[in-house]
Amino acid sequence: MWSRRQGGARRCDVCIVLAGDHMQIIEQTGFGVRSAVLTLEKPGSAVRFVLLPMLHLGSPAFYRAVHRRLEDCDDVVVEGVRGRSAAVITLAYRIGGRLRCGGLVDQGQGLDLADLKGRIIRPDLTAAQFAHGWRKVARRLRWLLLVAAPVFGLWLAVAGPQRALGRNLGLDDLPSREEEEMSEAMPGFDEAVLAVRDRALCQELVRLTEEPDSGGTRTVGVCWGAAHMRAVIATLHTRLGYRIVGASWITVF
Repeated sequence: MWSRRQGGARRCDVCIVLAGDHMQIIEQTGFGVRSAVLTLEKPGSAVRFVLLPMLHLGSPAFYRAVHRRLEDCDDVVVEGVRGRSAAVITLAYRIGGRLRCGGLVDQGQGLDLADLKGRIIRPDLTAAQFAHGWRKVARRLRWLLLVAAPVFGLWLAVAGPQRALGRNLGLDDLPSREEEEMSEAMPGFDEAVLAVRDRALCQELVRLTEEPDSGGTRTVGVCWGAAHMRAVIATLHTRLGYRIVGASWITVF
């Protein structure tokens, strides 16, 4: 499905961009931020996956567009960790969303799943499970992050998302060197916040492919944070043999 010209990458017919050998999940340019919606299918499988990489702060129009796509799904796999530690970590986006800086809202305000007809599946960690992993992060780093979250939220509200977030929202299917350096500087954080949740999510997606065929194609919408889509793509594409058959962009802001 992807094509390249000699000397560089070009856009394919379904608007997913290759940057070298990387696939973009979130694209950030001087014009704004876009999220790539990917549809994956596998010959012989009755389960189709639609991946909706989420940012936790976006325009109301972004969340409406996500909702419209979820309306067509038979199953909707969503994230959501409860508990005090998780709530404080996400406080920055919730502060920015409540203050509607730059016209943006947080995901909790913008995306209402209550009226969806599809089955809602929540394979995320419980508060106790998340707290167990969070305690493995160095205490000094935990306190630094807990203090920094509301401070960053206020900076986001004052400066606006374009200035506060800079160009840090772009995301490919492989981590950048800057991300790897950040991970090394924050030991235990990626495991507690990303990796353990990735495993829970991907285990559920594998289970869904093994459910008995009820007749016809079943569409599963995966509505999770963009960083988790790396593990999802690796599981569906590399491990299970799914292929990307369609893609489009949704403007986040």
